[in-house]
Amino acid sequence: MSRVREIRRLEASVEAAFALAADATRLPEWSPLFLEVRDAEGVLDRAGVAFGCAMNIAGLRLECAAAVTEVRSPTFLRIGAAWPGGGFDWTRSYQAAGTGTLVIDEMQLRLPEDMITETDRPSVEGAIERDIGLGLDNFCAAVEREVTQPA
Repeated sequence: MSRVREIRRLEASVEAAFALAADATRLPEWSPLFLEVRDAEGVLDRAGVAFGCAMNIAGLRLECAAAVTEVRSPTFLRIGAAWPGGGFDWTRSYQAAGTGTLVIDEMQLRLPEDMITETDRPSVEGAIERDIGLGLDNFCAAVEREVTQPA
């Protein structure tokens, strides 16, 4: 199992950050892990909201079913997903930090046993960690762009 934890600070409110994260259709805009999102049942603001997705995990396309498992709007969102032989548990927390927000991503991935060898595991886990960090950087930039654009 791969575990990753990343923290970033952005210049926007907790509410603005949560609003972008809760729009499932926009996940592929900022996260390199999400190739596409299908059949989202609405905004990811309550437990049980489900969607299908195609994930890019270390260069492999994995089809999965995902659902919100816990929400404390606007400060916490947990999504779980499953694919054959694995899945992920992803939490995102938001904490006010002065005029901005701390965004904390934590992801635990269970990769299919036949997907990688023990020799490949460090490079695969490194690729996943880079993609999660890049996704969080992209997310912060997208939120900041949206709050600074004139209406």
